[in-house]
Amino acid sequence: MTTIPADEVARIVRRLKNITLFASLPDEPLMSLAIKVETREYEKDAALVHTGDAGDQFFIIRSGWAKIVIEGIGGEEITVNHIGPGQAVGDVSLIDGQPYQVSVIAAMPVKVLVLQREDFLKWIHEHPDLGFEMMQGLSAKIRLTSQYVQKAIDWSSKIADGDYSRPMDQIYVEHTMVTTRGHPDEAMVGEFLASFQKMIMKVKTREDELKQQVKELTIRVDSTKVDEEVDELTRSSFFQNLRSAAQRVRRQRSD
Repeated sequence: MTTIPADEVARIVRRLKNITLFASLPDEPLMSLAIKVETREYEKDAALVHTGDAGDQFFIIRSGWAKIVIEGIGGEEITVNHIGPGQAVGDVSLIDGQPYQVSVIAAMPVKVLVLQREDFLKWIHEHPDLGFEMMQGLSAKIRLTSQYVQKAIDWSSKIADGDYSRPMDQIYVEHTMVTTRGHPDEAMVGEFLASFQKMIMKVKTREDELKQQVKELTIRVDSTKVDEEVDELTRSSFFQNLRSAAQRVRRQRSD
């Protein structure tokens, strides 16, 4: 872990201004924040943070990609999003200091910029006039997130009813819209939509497989039932008498 050299401060400021929380702030106060930023490198599969870790760090991806994961009901790892160069995680933690509710894992070797919450709080204490502008930026991000959470709930409801086509069509349209505008927060939404779409496709594939298995099982059950009914019929006294009668007829004809 090394401190970012002074000659990179301007570049760090540009990266900070690419984040909604800092986007509307002047360069000068951000320069005093940029010098507090550190750089770190993580190998593939290394955890930047785990679920439950203290919310005392803010990360900006400088290079590479990381995945945001949650734990499924069965303890499996579920990837809900990816973040890449210029995107960030932990901005809300800078404000409330609450533990991380997700894990962030390097999907490949990544280099990140890290800001400690303690340094951020000291800086905001020195620049209290910037707080309101930052809250406006954070509120815009929260509204955007809430909007797509509601959409995801609606899509999940349709999927639960067996309707896959409409959610898939709507996700395609939404994904196209947010990725073409190029805003960092919307880029993260685009990654979320892509992950959600993959999840739907996996669910549908699994459902189709189960339907095929049920169909094959039904065929086997029906075939077994027919065999049992035929066997029962051939062992009945009626069938035995009928076969004896047929044999007598054939003997009489041969005589």
